[in-house]
Amino acid sequence: MTPKPLTPVTFVPSRLAVIVPSLLAALIALIMAACVSPLIALFTAVALAAALRLESCRVLPALCHDREQGWRYLDGRAGWQSAEVDVFYAGAWLLGISCNGRHYWVWPDSAERDALWRFRRCCRSLPVRHR
Repeated sequence: MTPKPLTPVTFVPSRLAVIVPSLLAALIALIMAACVSPLIALFTAVALAAALRLESCRVLPALCHDREQGWRYLDGRAGWQSAEVDVFYAGAWLLGISCNGRHYWVWPDSAERDALWRFRRCCRSLPVRHR
């Protein structure tokens, strides 16, 4: 019997991952400008924008789960590799995933709707480990 081919979940950069923290950073900068100093607010806004830019560039690699092989991720050079996947946050909108020790946030627009549903279903079997 030939093994069933792996069906990966491919993740893309999320627009929500940029919009929501950007609005929060803008709110913090406005409050600081009104209460502390416009110069400190400007430095804070620049620092938050730089951190946000770095975070938005990180995308979870393509993952799949198989009962026999466990979690696997797609490495562009070496093909499918085994992965250690943990959930550190499971909310209605967000999933906090640790893949091989790196932490990622999975937003509702991080993958296609059906693929994300399958991924969440696989993640339900994992215990939530708080960081």
